[in-house]
Amino acid sequence: MSFTSEIRILDVDNHRVITLPGSTGKYSPHWSPDGRFILASTLDNVDKYICELTTNRWARIYKGMSAYSEWSHDSRFIYTLRFASEPAVLRIPVKGGAAEVVADLKSVNFTGTFGLWLGLDPTDAPLLLRDVGTRDVYALSLELK
Repeated sequence: MSFTSEIRILDVDNHRVITLPGSTGKYSPHWSPDGRFILASTLDNVDKYICELTTNRWARIYKGMSAYSEWSHDSRFIYTLRFASEPAVLRIPVKGGAAEVVADLKSVNFTGTFGLWLGLDPTDAPLLLRDVGTRDVYALSLELK
């Protein structure tokens, strides 16, 4: 069975659906906070692309297996979780350049529905799920104020 995909934008003012040119074979779109770009992955999660919406031109910004990509709050960087080899949180400049390792994750035990997840806090610090075991039980005492 073969899958195809394309990215579509719903224009709520005109009630029209627009297919983003050049988006065939891409999925998981993420709009940048400044509204200028859309980030998308190829179906195999090997390539990351951004589309500049003023020109509808796509540019590959990363080649390598990664997932759970997030925009920095200022729209200058993409953070992504490299997991297939040498696990790490990467930061990729939108304007071009090499991916930077923000956090080496070789010794981290992942957890989550599919084994991993990445998010960003309000300062763009990476948030991850970590599996430290299931043998400990913790209780919190809450006070009413």
